[in-house]
Amino acid sequence: MNYILDIDSLVAHMQEQLSSLQSMNKILDRQEEAVKDGDTELVLQTVSQLKGELVERVRLEERRERFMAQWAGELGCSPEEVTVSRISSLDPQRKEQLESLSQQLHQVALQVQTKQEYCKVLMRSELKFVSHLVDALYPGHTSGAYTPGDNLPQVRPALSLDVRG
Repeated sequence: MNYILDIDSLVAHMQEQLSSLQSMNKILDRQEEAVKDGDTELVLQTVSQLKGELVERVRLEERRERFMAQWAGELGCSPEEVTVSRISSLDPQRKEQLESLSQQLHQVALQVQTKQEYCKVLMRSELKFVSHLVDALYPGHTSGAYTPGDNLPQVRPALSLDVRG
């Protein structure tokens, strides 16, 4: 087997993964700002962009699994046991490059995960505030009681708002 070509393919794949994660990071940055600015249209746009990027992530993950299965066959281990160290033992000159890419992938993946959680918390907080306002405007209305064909709630707005939340 020609390890140099396979390692080149693996490096290219790792770079694709990194690019995808960096793209997600940028989208999440825009989403965070949109939520903070109350820009509903941009929030929805970033959600759509994230969905598209997640489709790409699934494709990349399937490809990664195929790579790991191939390398496992060459290394005589299970796919779960394939590591950068094991692969680079086949071509020690590429060890630094592979380890660097692996470390970058890990760091950016952690950043994306942290930003995703933060954006979820921000959106939940905003939604709770909106729910609080609806409850204040329409006392006695039941959250989530909408049924198809409903118009505005039939309850009169409150005369005053309690915005202490």
